Amino acid sequence: MKLKYVLIILITLIVIWPVYWMVQGSFQDHWGVFTIPSAFIPQGLHVRNYIGILGLKQTDQDGVPVKNPFSVLRWCFNTVQVIMAKAAITLIIVAPAGMAFALYKFHGKKVLFWLFLSTIMIPGNSILIGKFIVTRAIGLSDTLLAAIVPVCFNAVGIFLFRTFVEEIPTEILDQARVDGAGELRILGRVIMPLCVPVIGVILLFMTLGTLNNYLWQSIVLQRMEIKTLLVGMVVQMQSLALLFAQDIDPIGLRLAAGTVLLIPSMLLFIFFNKRFIKELNLGALIK
Repeated sequence: MKLKYVLIILITLIVIWPVYWMVQGSFQDHWGVFTIPSAFIPQGLHVRNYIGILGLKQTDQDGVPVKNPFSVLRWCFNTVQVIMAKAAITLIIVAPAGMAFALYKFHGKKVLFWLFLSTIMIPGNSILIGKFIVTRAIGLSDTLLAAIVPVCFNAVGIFLFRTFVEEIPTEILDQARVDGAGELRILGRVIMPLCVPVIGVILLFMTLGTLNNYLWQSIVLQRMEIKTLLVGMVVQMQSLALLFAQDIDPIGLRLAAGTVLLIPSMLLFIFFNKRFIKELNLGALIK
């Protein structure tokens, strides 16, 4: 029993240490980050890296303050808009498709499902140029819609939703039909509340994918006022390098940016962890 807890603590430390190294390194300069051996309690902590990455204060090589033309709050607002729009569109696509594949019988059902699922095996970068050409052709280039519409299809989400709906007892759905509910009402009033755990997983993966999708967003979002948080902070780091900000360390700046991007993921886990466990237990009781 003691050995089990020792292994759990050891694995936890191995997983947490890189995150701790990133966070404490974001408050240090270059030499502090790469000290060998790495200090558990670092010395000489400062917040200059966060001041730089958040655009709170910038100076040129002569020490003259420079007005920051970029807005981190605007980038955060754009990111929230993209996540919420993608969440809504993803659910509109995933829920009916998963319900159809799980409950209904129609010609070509298996073939169509496996065609959807086979898109997972296609590397995203291999269709990047094609997506960009289509996006530009329909007039979405350099708009927030370009970061939303072309990446809303979620084959994994359809697979997860279909698998979860198949486990719902058919008696519940038949009772709803006897009471006069149509298929859309069954989806909204019966299936969706029972599928909260899988919906949460789908939205969590979608949110993390949006926060980390630097390549596509950097291509289609060119104007500074429509950039998302990740792309905007990369531009912020490049601008600081051009301004010769001598009091800000490039390594610490990157670690500060990584820490800022870690915060949304941590908040999602903290706020929705108990909710997921509660709904999973409820679903197990229903089944």
